[in-house]
Amino acid sequence: MYTFISSLVTAIGFGLCMFFYKRFKGETWSIKRTILTTIRFFILYYAASLLIEYMGILK
Repeated sequence: MYTFISSLVTAIGFGLCMFFYKRFKGETWSIKRTILTTIRFFILYYAASLLIEYMGILK
């Protein structure tokens, strides 16, 4: 449960940083694309966290 929540918080932080960075740079951005990128980042980050946790990597 802790892994899921920490991955979710990290993905939300990533999405917000990406949103504000693109807005600051003045690029044309799509909120739909930002959300899809954030979801993709969450899935990859969560999968990697589970692999590290259950395979005993980096412990």
